[in-house]
Amino acid sequence: MNKKILYGLLVFIIFWVIRLWIKIGAVKRFSFRSLLPRNIRFEKGALKFELEMVIVNPTVERVTIDGLDLDVYVGKNLLGKAIIFQPVVIEPYTETTLQTSVIMGIDTLLAAVPDLRATAKSVTVAFDGVIRAYGLTAPVNISYTLSIPKFL
Repeated sequence: MNKKILYGLLVFIIFWVIRLWIKIGAVKRFSFRSLLPRNIRFEKGALKFELEMVIVNPTVERVTIDGLDLDVYVGKNLLGKAIIFQPVVIEPYTETTLQTSVIMGIDTLLAAVPDLRATAKSVTVAFDGVIRAYGLTAPVNISYTLSIPKFL
């Protein structure tokens, strides 16, 4: 009797690990894009705004994202963080919009201005970090190029 319970428990653990592996594999296949910033404000020495990020889930797996922690780079300058504060469920074969909060210190923004002025007509904005789901993490790397206005 004890061997049957032990084998049953072992089969359950193996099934659970495989299922978790499949879910994390689904997270790694997500594609991301960001929309324009909204609700831009200055608070306590920082520039804060909401940035909607669209996640496309091309898999059959329903995934709950527990956290998103991204560093925000403009050119080679680390300017801030983009995070989410609440879990989000990503349904299979859908696009889901995440509401991320972005926080950039005024000092880091001011320090980056000379580098922005020295670049050509465009700059690369990159989000680099991790997405957390089911107690595990998967890397995220999003980048795109923006034109720099002439007033800088």
